[in-house]
This record gives sequence, C-alpha cells and structure tokens, in this order.
Amino acid sequence: MKKAIFVVLSLIGVVLTGFCCNTVLICEPDTMSNSDRFPIEVDGKYGYIDHTGAVVIRPQFDYAYPFSEGLAAVMIDEKWGYIDKKGEIKIHMKYDGASRFHEGLAVVSIGGKDAYIDKMGMYVTGFDFDLADDFCDGLAMVFVDGKRFYIDKSGDKVPRSEEPAGDFSEGLAPVSKHNKWGFIDKAGNVVIQHQFDDVTGFSDGLALAVKNEKIGFIDKTGNFVLQLPSNVNYYTGFSEGLACVKIDGKFGFIDKSGKIVIRPQFESEAFFSDGLAYVERDGKEGYIDKSGNWVWSKEKEVYDYPVDEDVDEEIDESPAKEK
Repeated sequence: MKKAIFVVLSLIGVVLTGFCCNTVLICEPDTMSNSDRFPIEVDGKYGYIDHTGAVVIRPQFDYAYPFSEGLAAVMIDEKWGYIDKKGEIKIHMKYDGASRFHEGLAVVSIGGKDAYIDKMGMYVTGFDFDLADDFCDGLAMVFVDGKRFYIDKSGDKVPRSEEPAGDFSEGLAPVSKHNKWGFIDKAGNVVIQHQFDDVTGFSDGLALAVKNEKIGFIDKTGNFVLQLPSNVNYYTGFSEGLACVKIDGKFGFIDKSGKIVIRPQFESEAFFSDGLAYVERDGKEGYIDKSGNWVWSKEKEVYDYPVDEDVDEEIDESPAKEK
C-alpha cells in the first residue's frame, strides 16, 4: 500500500514505480481503475466527474482516490472510508489510511499497521503487517519486522524458490539475480532469463527493459518489440494501448508501433485509465481523452511554499558540488 498522499495527478495512477538509467526515466502505470468516475479537486474539496466532464458526485471530501471495483477510498476529517458510485458511504470513515480495491480486497491502516478488508468492510486478515501492498494475480507483497514475503488471499505465506522483487502482473513478476533481471511465473519458474539491467512489470502485454545500451519494450518471451528512440528521455509503460513519452521537454503519447498519436505538448507525465488521462498544459490541468481534447479542466494551482531564509543562506554559503 502506498501510504504517502500525492497531488491529484497520482489519483489516476500517474506514477507507481520508476527507475533511471542513462538519463531515461521509465515508469509503470496503474491500470486498475475500471470506472466511469474520475476524481477532481475544486476549492480544496474532492468530487467526481463522468466521461463527459459532468460532475456526478459533488466535491465534498478532503481527499479521494479513483474508483476501483465499484468503490472509492475517500477521506473526511483525516479518516478514510469508502463510497459507491452514487457518493453514498459504504464502509465508514475509521481508518488512518486506505488503498483501492484490487481483486476484491483493499489495504487499510490503523495505528501504523496494515490489514486487508473485503468490499463489505469485513477483515480478511488482522492488522499483522508493517506494510502491505495490493493484491495482483492472487498474491500480495507484505512486510513484517523488515522481512518481505508474499501471501495469498487467505493470508498464508506463499514460499518461492526465487523471491520476486516486484508485484505479479499479467502472471509474471520481475526477479533479480547477480544484478541481472528476469521474470518468474506464479509457480516460481524462470520464464524470462536474467539478462536485463532493469525492468518494470508487464502492462498491456509489454514491459519496459534495459539491456546494455538498449532501452525499450519486451514481450513475454523476453524479446524487444519496440526500442526507445534516442530523442526520448522519458517513457512510461503502456496503459490502454498508449504510453507516455517525453520529447524536447514535453509529454505526449505513442501507440504500440511507436507512432506518436498525441503530440508532445503537456507539462507532466500521465497514464490513460478508462479512456482519460490527467495532464497539465498552458496553465491548465485536467482530463483529456485519447484524441488529446479536454474533457474537464481548471486553472492550474500554484502552491506558494514558505521559504526558510536561514536555510537559503546556508545553502548559498556551501561550496558548489561537481556535476
């Protein structure tokens, strides 16, 4: 479970994981929304719009996540619960933290410990975990006393001959051996040999991978099917057939053939989820469709953070570091 509360961009899964290699940042999308409700923020309160941009749940929550499997985690007065698509509370606001539902279960937190609940709000496990991640392909990564392992939906530990270093996605999980990455299946069998310098999980049948100087997308046989062009210094995984790329300082979208379908024009990376993506452009932020047209937008918020003059002076007086 990701406990940090991000800005509204993260509400649609803008960044789940990422890594840097040769100045190229590649990130893996979260594609678990499956909803016709999209979170918005207006005057400090969160509500939801539909695909047309019409407000269907008025802004009233202190924070809100996207819908997943018919429910959305929302916060009121620093406590989290869940609402349905009508905006009615289905699981009461009593948690210190909450995640989206994945495969019928969600992670909730009380007093710094995590547990899993079902969609009726019933506990599937106790608050046994220091940190718990979402279920994916029937397994979830959890941490107890600094040790990481996987559990099934009964809460039982699942032994592995090779422990994956990331979540299972589309039946495979990344695993590292001697500083090289490959993929295993749910039985623990190596199905893509350890040969890559870095990888992400699979999404839309493809995974981002780095091998020597080669950066691009591989299929489930481990073969490169699309190589990263030299003028692209940012890539995301595919979501709904499109991947976000950064060219000349602006973000746009390509399809699986590498063709640019929405020209680079945005100020931030984004993922498509249920046909919409949350972007920033020309002083505006909001949702676009797959044609690149605005569906809902507002003036971009500018946050004025206080500056500690004493800290600034210390920084100014310190010697410059070599780059």
